[in-house]
Amino acid sequence: MLIYDVPHTIIRPPESDALLRNPGKGMSSYQRFNGDPLTTDGTWNDSGPRTFEPTPDSFENGNYPHCSIAYFRWYWAHMEPEQGKCRWDVFDHVLAEGEKRGQMVHFCLMPIGGPKGTEAVFHNLEKGPGVPDWYADVAETRPDPHCAGNLLPSWDSDEYLQHFGGFIRAVGERYDGHPNLFAVDVSILDWWGEGGGVRGGEDFQTEADRLIDCYVDSFRKTQLISLINGYQMGSGVGKGCGFRADCLGEVTMHEDNDPARPLCWNHMYNYYPMQVAQANAGDAWRQAPVVLEAAWVPNYWFEKKFSIDWIIQQGLKYHVSTVMLKSAPIPDVWHDKMESFLKRMGYRFVLRQMMATQELQAGGLFWYTMWVENIGVAPIYLSYRLAFRFQQGDASTIVMSPARPETWLPGDTWLDEKLPLPCELQPGPVDVAVAIASDAGAPKVQFANQGTTADGWLPMTSLTIVKNG
Repeated sequence: MLIYDVPHTIIRPPESDALLRNPGKGMSSYQRFNGDPLTTDGTWNDSGPRTFEPTPDSFENGNYPHCSIAYFRWYWAHMEPEQGKCRWDVFDHVLAEGEKRGQMVHFCLMPIGGPKGTEAVFHNLEKGPGVPDWYADVAETRPDPHCAGNLLPSWDSDEYLQHFGGFIRAVGERYDGHPNLFAVDVSILDWWGEGGGVRGGEDFQTEADRLIDCYVDSFRKTQLISLINGYQMGSGVGKGCGFRADCLGEVTMHEDNDPARPLCWNHMYNYYPMQVAQANAGDAWRQAPVVLEAAWVPNYWFEKKFSIDWIIQQGLKYHVSTVMLKSAPIPDVWHDKMESFLKRMGYRFVLRQMMATQELQAGGLFWYTMWVENIGVAPIYLSYRLAFRFQQGDASTIVMSPARPETWLPGDTWLDEKLPLPCELQPGPVDVAVAIASDAGAPKVQFANQGTTADGWLPMTSLTIVKNG
């Protein structure tokens, strides 16, 4: 028998065009949280903060979208300044403060920093540190010829694997599966952990694999993100990682970045498509998030007349879930385009229709079918549950479906379930609402439908409980 063969009700809640503040997708803040001052001079700092200002009264970002994720990256030398003594206070603060401001945390742990370099390539980046000072006492080092005063490890040494790998393992032991940790970058070799220069780890394939294994073994619950850099990317994606590309919008590499002279090597034309193809990473989004970081800042794109429409199209093509634009203001004329981009990236669940039997037997089954369409470009990646709330007067009870929203890929999902009704429901009318919730039944994700209440539930219909027999 089908549900159509018994008296039933059909609900088709109107779709909403609102920009939703859902977790694990959308914009990321950079080295700061919602409510902190934006960077307005076109520069940024790759050395993450280790001291923090008090929580502000407002978490609004002005000319930068609300962020569901806070992205931080720190140097090893700063986070393990003494051997075996890590800055747990910094990690703990960031995870707790992020939760307070409505943001999950994504972080990167960089083995060493690189040079400030020329403005065209490294655009006002300050020189980062080499290995921690204590490392030279326990392992072989050599001077960095491009960064005066910095020491480099021997990348293929057992000592580097032991000590940097040990740092990664210690962080994973403490924070893997933390409920407010969204993802961790797989940062392994050379400047900023990007894999060994432009060769991306090709010269250190065995060492790259061993270090990636440190992450995979240490973060079994938290999403891992491999950097889009040669061998490192292919190896990471092959072991279940997503990927992060850090030069979104870079369409020319001329010294003066003259858009009238675009036919030169650049990341968007010559690197992204090559790396994704050669690493067989086109379907990496099915297993873990794709994350993009801007080259320069949005006002620079605008000043140079880069095509925002083309940049957005390329980002969506890679099934991006989150974008980090370095917490720099968005040009006013691009606000509508950016809002549209934010709606389409990641997941966006529209509840198209629910059908349910009109009468429910007390102590029996709640029989329903549901059509959910994910009109975004990626899954959710976070482990939540589909939940129903049955309310009679002031009393309510929650029933959890076995459906797993993280399996809802772009396109259609059809559910046909019979769920046991709570025995405390009494004969008479019962109001039914639905939500994507935590295991404890707290709503976490809004459907893109009109009518969601302030507590996060989407009212569906009123049904009738009848006495059994």
